[in-house]
Amino acid sequence: MAKRASCLRAILLLLLVPNAAISFAQTKPAVPQAPPSPTKGAITGEVFDKSGTPLAGAEIKWAAENEKEPGTVATDARGAFHIPQLSPGKYLLTITAKGCLPKTQKVNVKGGSTAKVHIRLKSPPSPKPSSM
Repeated sequence: MAKRASCLRAILLLLLVPNAAISFAQTKPAVPQAPPSPTKGAITGEVFDKSGTPLAGAEIKWAAENEKEPGTVATDARGAFHIPQLSPGKYLLTITAKGCLPKTQKVNVKGGSTAKVHIRLKSPPSPKPSSM
C-alpha cells in the first residue's frame, strides 16, 4: 500500500510540475516601436470584439486619401497592430475579422507622431427565424 501511495505521489508530481512552470511563464514583451521620423508618422492601435476581447489576426487595410493600392497588416495575439513610416495626411482604415462586421475609420497622421486608435467590431445580426 505504501508503494502504491508513493507511486501515486510521483505521478501527481509529474503532472503538476509542468503545469506550474507554464502558469509562471511570462509572455514575450511586445517589440518596442521606434519613434517615427520628423517627416513620417505612424498608426498604432488595438482591435476588439463587441465584448472587449482582443481580436488576433484581424486584418487592417490602410490607404491614404486618393490612393488606390492599400497596405495590409494583421493584429497580433493581443489584437495590436502598428503601421510605421507613413507620410502625413488622412488615411482610411478598413478592419475585418472573422465573425465580425467590417468597420472603416478615418485617421489623421502627422509627421513625427503616432496616431492611436482603439477599434471595437460588432457582431453580425442574428438571422431572424422564418415564419411559415
